[in-house]
Amino acid sequence: VCIVALLCYFAVRWIVTGPVSRQIRSVADNPAAASAYGVRVGLVRVYTVSLSAAVAALGGALLLFETPAVTADSFAVFFSLSLYAAAVFGGIGTLIGSFFGALLLIAAPWAVSKLGLKMEPELLAGVVLVVFTLVARDGVVGLLRPWFRTWVQVVDTPPASGFSGPVPRPRASR
Repeated sequence: VCIVALLCYFAVRWIVTGPVSRQIRSVADNPAAASAYGVRVGLVRVYTVSLSAAVAALGGALLLFETPAVTADSFAVFFSLSLYAAAVFGGIGTLIGSFFGALLLIAAPWAVSKLGLKMEPELLAGVVLVVFTLVARDGVVGLLRPWFRTWVQVVDTPPASGFSGPVPRPRASR
């Protein structure tokens, strides 16, 4: 399951950072302007819906390992709210936020059982949902982003020629 999740993460990341992402964003923002620039709006919409359906179908296939029989009671209202809380906790609109959200889904029942709390894990997820909606709207990723930027420093790369001294200036012609 983890291997398939990582493969899906890297595949979606490749699509989001690749050349198709600009077309998808342009169609989402302004389809008329995207069409004027030569983007085939219908094809991009079909591609986007097909991609999301494929990832959702793969997620449903992986859910089969945990829930072999799907009934009306398989997805209670509070479980659905826990899934929503996980998305808000991780950061909606970020790829890495899905891993933080999955961590919440795993950690909430574990924390409730280990700490001996007299509450349901869904209630803990609801509290996390309310707190993160009020305090950190971008989720854990939004909280970690400024810290990560101070931790990682971007340095200009040297020229590819292997010259390590100052860049020579062209001489003025006389």
